[in-house]
Amino acid sequence: MRNTKFESKVLDIISKGKKLKYHDQTLLNSNFKNFIGIFPPEYHTRPWSNYTEMKIFNRFSGKVYDDDYYYFAHKYPTMRHFLGRYKPKHRYINHIEDWLFFARKSKYYNDKADTFKSL
Repeated sequence: MRNTKFESKVLDIISKGKKLKYHDQTLLNSNFKNFIGIFPPEYHTRPWSNYTEMKIFNRFSGKVYDDDYYYFAHKYPTMRHFLGRYKPKHRYINHIEDWLFFARKSKYYNDKADTFKSL
């Protein structure tokens, strides 16, 4: 991946003061789009509100995976992705317990406020 000169591209973008909506995600997507494929769903689960919503996403994504496989990957993920406005700071987000389980193990976690202490 060093052939892509990723570091120099990123430094160039930063020096020009370009505004990026999703910061690191935008840089990674734009620079490595030719090197990536489709992740299996267990490595990129989203906070679906229900099975129907998940099936709709799967259909619009080209139905690469069977709905039942998608559901199982969602129920037992390897990695859960809290994307967009769906962040664990909101109590109504599905699977916030997963995030809190690991967050509580961090030395920066503030048990009284359910937030992180300043670094």
